[in-house]
Amino acid sequence: METIQMPVSQEQPIKLPWGAFALCMVAYLFGGTASTLMATYLPVAIPQLLGGQASADELGEIGAWVSAAFLYGWMIGGLLFGPLADRIGRVRALVVATGLCGGAMLATAFTPNEYVLLLLRA
Repeated sequence: METIQMPVSQEQPIKLPWGAFALCMVAYLFGGTASTLMATYLPVAIPQLLGGQASADELGEIGAWVSAAFLYGWMIGGLLFGPLADRIGRVRALVVATGLCGGAMLATAFTPNEYVLLLLRA
């Protein structure tokens, strides 16, 4: 077997996927912001979803469920989109995942009740 040595000037430079990196960074920044902001506007949103007043216990219980749904959705999405990325490509899977997450976060502004909110947060 013969070894071929190439001069340094003939090596091909590695092209880095900067667009995918930027999308990934923005998605994680918005994901963390969305999980943090939910705790800020839950005291206002939950009474409106329940159709009146909400006690501190109801706010705590529903807030815990909403936060848990977000974390479980993040976990399940990571498990599902890994194999999907192997099939369709990492950048395409990232675009699909970011679009789904962004669409669901946008739809939380129009939820009619707490159950739809839980579903959209997951």
